[in-house]
Amino acid sequence: MSSRSLDRVALFLFALLVLAPVALSLLYAALYGAGFVGLFAPGLTSLYWRRVIGAADTWRSLGLSLSVAAAVVILTAAIALPLSLAFQTRLQRGYLAYALTLPLAIPGTVAGLLSMQLLGGAGLVSRISFHLGLTGGVADFPPLIQDSWAIGIVMTHVLLAVPFFVFLFAEIHASERIGPLCSLAAMLGASPSQSLRRVALPILLRRAQPTLALLFVVVLASFEIPLMLGRQSPQMASVLIWRKYALFDVSQKPEAYVLAVSFALIALAIAGFGFRSRGASDVA
Repeated sequence: MSSRSLDRVALFLFALLVLAPVALSLLYAALYGAGFVGLFAPGLTSLYWRRVIGAADTWRSLGLSLSVAAAVVILTAAIALPLSLAFQTRLQRGYLAYALTLPLAIPGTVAGLLSMQLLGGAGLVSRISFHLGLTGGVADFPPLIQDSWAIGIVMTHVLLAVPFFVFLFAEIHASERIGPLCSLAAMLGASPSQSLRRVALPILLRRAQPTLALLFVVVLASFEIPLMLGRQSPQMASVLIWRKYALFDVSQKPEAYVLAVSFALIALAIAGFGFRSRGASDVA
């Protein structure tokens, strides 16, 4: 079998096993939200969509989810980029490379539990600050989990994502031969800061743009960490959808499907924009 035939078979299997179930799930959710299927389906109606659009919880959840995802992406890039540049040679081997792989194996539930034990009012950080005389007790310790700014959610996601992006930026640095390019720029009169700002950083960020977009989508759709570390109101998108779907009031289930479709379309649009912008920049 030729390589072209293998590519076609792989594409068919991907469409059958990955794309088709997602498309069918979104179709079912859209039909449920439109009143065609489900418990006590009234038939075609826009009632559930109007309820969702008119609810303040929807917009607060959207704003919180987008803000948290954007903060995670920005902080992850801001931390991972300098680390990858500073430890470029050490990432190929040694204990640092092994240490950075450890957070990659931590599930979201475990990460949320660890954050509760570390960042909670009676957690390890609070106890250390008390013994150092920085705080007078639990009441003086600033809230880092279940807070209005979602600090704990952002910090947990950043700590999980930074190791991966350190390796990603290091791989891009090697594959794109950024070192020789910066040396060439220096030969042409560029200072080290100019080489960094005009050569290294644009290439690294442009090549990592699709992965950063996927990180945005992953955080937007995360469930365990926001459920454990977030407040009751507002809630991130996945938690709000689960609350409307799992509660005893079955009349809210169509709203859960409407929210699921809406946030799925937003996530797909963001991911598509990330990949499209990367493709346009490559062509340019």
